[in-house]
Amino acid sequence: MKKLLLSLLCLATSLTASAQYSTRHGFDANLRSMYYGVRVGVTSSKLTHDFTTLKAGFNIGGVVGWRLSQDHPVFLETGLSLNLKGGKEDYVKCRLPYLEVPLLVKYGIALGTHGDMAVLPFLGPYVAFSAGNGKIIYDSENDGDLKQDAFGKAFKRFDAGLTLGAGFEYNQLYMELGWKFGLLNILKDDAEFQYIKTYFDGKARNSGFFLNVGVNF
Repeated sequence: MKKLLLSLLCLATSLTASAQYSTRHGFDANLRSMYYGVRVGVTSSKLTHDFTTLKAGFNIGGVVGWRLSQDHPVFLETGLSLNLKGGKEDYVKCRLPYLEVPLLVKYGIALGTHGDMAVLPFLGPYVAFSAGNGKIIYDSENDGDLKQDAFGKAFKRFDAGLTLGAGFEYNQLYMELGWKFGLLNILKDDAEFQYIKTYFDGKARNSGFFLNVGVNF
């Protein structure tokens, strides 16, 4: 995990080095009212109810944002990202890849005397669709790893929830920390698990933290 995070930070730094900085980027009412960005990061997710142990994953994607007011630094941001969610418990792991579309409202709070730093709290919903079949992996001492498709007979392919967090921007270099909570029960009514007998008490929701780095243009 440390090597992955270091690699992501190096990637974001290299992207920033090749970008053109602009003072007070995105917070001056006289600057352009639209921006683009790239994000890469790590996640720590779980499935509420039964799979409560956090599982490491990743996400990568792009965003686009619009300034909603010329008098106040309020922004609306959306985009598309690939997110690897899921959870684990004892000898079972769930890997659930999603294509996710957020709709976030951000507010910029300028820091420093030069106005080139800012904190951006954000809040908003997201919708997500399965990317591939996913996997449920059973660690069996006798038979090795046994696998079952996750988005087949076990989990639904659609999810939606809320995102809450805060970002930090220095010129065009960006970092954010947040939390996502799924509002929908993604477990199928007739869910079937091939190698274990569990029904998540009839419910399963995605939940977890994320740490992203990137740049805004």
